[in-house]
Amino acid sequence: MDHMIPKFVNEYNLDETKKILDIGCGQGYGMLKFNELGCTNVSGLTLSKEDADAARERGFDVVEDDMSFQTAEDNTYDVLFARHSLEHSPYPLLTLLEFYRVLKPGGLAYIEMPSPQCTRLLEEYDNHYAIMGIRQWRALMTRAGFKDLDIGELKFGISNNQTGEDIGEEVYEWYVLEKLNV
Repeated sequence: MDHMIPKFVNEYNLDETKKILDIGCGQGYGMLKFNELGCTNVSGLTLSKEDADAARERGFDVVEDDMSFQTAEDNTYDVLFARHSLEHSPYPLLTLLEFYRVLKPGGLAYIEMPSPQCTRLLEEYDNHYAIMGIRQWRALMTRAGFKDLDIGELKFGISNNQTGEDIGEEVYEWYVLEKLNV
């Protein structure tokens, strides 16, 4: 987040006028980073009461909601930030359609998730339902109505926490999407 949020904010001229939703906000670290960069109209969404309470203690507005069935009205947000949340959806096309619904026409979505190229087999984690490659994700994102503006990968080595031994590489895919004006 320390690298990608500033990149996203700067490349797409985000500021306090943009209404941003951090989907899967955890305890508010991403919202804090947006605030530090002048994006102060940011709120969060999480299913975890514990995370929501912790983010609220930091001063953030957080809704405890399912990303696939949000209570927000149509065309509510200028920007969606979904870092490591979409892979937790058992129905990613449905979730992408929901992202499209709550995003304003011309709005942007940043989506980042693990790639099947990770050394760790993240698709085998109990709470990971959708670990797919760029081709499959782009097909779903297009079907949901999005236009892709930018796509990239983040790669970094990982090591065993106890021994420090190098155990492989993590690969994350990221997408910047636009909801077309309809």
